[in-house]
Amino acid sequence: MSSVGGWDQAITRLATFELKPDIIAWHGMTGANAFWSTKTAALVWAVVLGFVWSAVVAVSPWQASRYLMAKNEHVTLRAALIAPTCVLLLYVVLHFSAAAINLIKPDIAPSEKAYIWAAFNVLPTWMGVIMLGGIMAAALSSCSTFLSLVGFSVSRDLIHESGDSEKVLRVSRITMAFVGLATLGITYFQPPAVMWIGYFAATLFAASWGPVAFASVWSKRITATGALWGIIGGFIAVALGETLKKYGGVDFPVYLRPPIIGAGFSVLCIIVGSALTQVSDAERQFREKLHIRPAGESSAVEVSRTMTLAKVIAGLGILTIIGVYYLYSVPYNAALQ
Repeated sequence: MSSVGGWDQAITRLATFELKPDIIAWHGMTGANAFWSTKTAALVWAVVLGFVWSAVVAVSPWQASRYLMAKNEHVTLRAALIAPTCVLLLYVVLHFSAAAINLIKPDIAPSEKAYIWAAFNVLPTWMGVIMLGGIMAAALSSCSTFLSLVGFSVSRDLIHESGDSEKVLRVSRITMAFVGLATLGITYFQPPAVMWIGYFAATLFAASWGPVAFASVWSKRITATGALWGIIGGFIAVALGETLKKYGGVDFPVYLRPPIIGAGFSVLCIIVGSALTQVSDAERQFREKLHIRPAGESSAVEVSRTMTLAKVIAGLGILTIIGVYYLYSVPYNAALQ
């Protein structure tokens, strides 16, 4: 931000940036050449994407596996409070600084490389090294988690090779090597595609796993058959919808995009599949066991720590709102007058 005159100057210039009008407006760029044609479409997309990623964080294996290392539920709750707060504060700075790169070089192509370009050409060397190192560390961490989950899922869940440990290890390694090479090929020929694959995978998990995961905990009627067909139905609906949108020229309305259709179809499959079967005693007992609160969860000390942190996070949220108002809303509206 200092390279373009400081925070206030950057906001003022971006507010009146003619090459990319409304780039820092609440709705972003809209119109014929923009990602969304109207403000309403941008708002609906943001809300849908918010629900999608909320479901992904709640049920995806690469997120849920992190919760297993927690000492108790209170640790999980505290982590769930701290992590989104850090992300929120990071996004406030990240999005505005990313937009400010346009004031230096508005024609970076592909746009996904804007921060990489800034690290090499704008930031001080030491800061660029730290930023790129952080990006690489995050990427390596995510990649290792994804690959291990893929290998485990294929060897344990799909082909059920649980007897021969050497064969399980071999299958896992082959699977991870195949997925790694496929990803490497995609990133080599079409680097930005990785981001969109991530979004596509997120919608698949949200639509197929989301309804099943929540129903498995809170519904007394869902059965294994209903859960299975809920996952399959949501997956097929999203995959088919995205394929038709990408290659079939089908233009879905913004309020009925493939993730929404997939989630609805998943719920329908759960209802139908569960209606045709009965909840077994084992399924009923397992669900009831999930709702038994461990004795340690009611500890006054643990509850006090969690509530104290919740109040601190709420205070940070209020301060963030005030900060965004004075650092963004005030200079932005002043520039438009």
